[in-house]
This record gives sequence, C-alpha cells and structure tokens, in this order.
Amino acid sequence: MSSVWIIGNLLLMEITAGWYPALLEQIPVVLLAAAGMAAAFIYIRHLPLLCGQTFRKEYTNAAN
Repeated sequence: MSSVWIIGNLLLMEITAGWYPALLEQIPVVLLAAAGMAAAFIYIRHLPLLCGQTFRKEYTNAAN
C-alpha cells in the first residue's frame, strides 16, 4: 500500500508539476481547518449535555 501511495504521488507530481507543489503546501491548512470544524461540530452537539443537570436524579432526593 505504501508503494502504491508513493508511485501515485510521483505520477501526480510528474503529470501536474505546475500546481502539485502548491497543493502540497495547502494540504496542512485544509486538514487543520477540517479538524477545527469537526471539533466545533462535536462541541456544539454535546453542549446541551455539558450544560445540563450536574447531579443524577437519584441523588436529588437523598435527604428524604
């Protein structure tokens, strides 16, 4: 699998030599933006749970 990846990259580099280096420079930026968007989505989805009731319902009537 690794050799297929390397051969694919070499072929792509030879075929599209004009814009391939620019693409490789932009990939880390795209990955960072995608990771940030995924983290924000997960955080927003779990925000009601994080802001919800802190005690379990069984413990609210423990004094009775």
